[in-house]
Amino acid sequence: MPKVDAFLNPNSMLTPGIAGGLVASISMPIALNFGISIKWVILAVSILLGLFIVLSIEKLPSRLLRGVYCLLNSLIIFSMSLGVAVNVDTPPKPPVAPSAATEPVNRLSVAPLLGISAAEADDQNPRTALSVRPIPTSPPLNAKPSPTEQEWQQAEREQKEQAYVEQKRQYQEQMQQYNRRWSW
Repeated sequence: MPKVDAFLNPNSMLTPGIAGGLVASISMPIALNFGISIKWVILAVSILLGLFIVLSIEKLPSRLLRGVYCLLNSLIIFSMSLGVAVNVDTPPKPPVAPSAATEPVNRLSVAPLLGISAAEADDQNPRTALSVRPIPTSPPLNAKPSPTEQEWQQAEREQKEQAYVEQKRQYQEQMQQYNRRWSW
């Protein structure tokens, strides 16, 4: 009859934790680099480690007892390493949609309400008064008129929307890879 003291010993409780961490640290890079499901890699490595542990014990009398210990050790190591892997491999974060709240503060101006132009307001603002501005030159004869501030804002919004659509596409690809890693 096994002693209960041997089972509740802190040394014997540390072994599955160390084995689980070892299996997770071996399995995660293999699964991520080769595109294999993490669960299968963890299962295979935990069985190999369970076999190694059981075969290193010379005192076990029968093959049946060795098989039971191998199965139990492998399942304990598998559950520990799967728990570690789930907590380490987090799903990607979704992109943040552009909104009016993310607009730069200097675009939110009260200058039109005061009856002055945005350029005059920028000249009066001490933060932007010292900034380097390009020297105005006369436009070529066949040049288009310069875009207004609203056109610039519209172009900026469109550019942000395109960037957001690209981020969403990348996020969907990352989620597909994440789901593939964790599927059976």
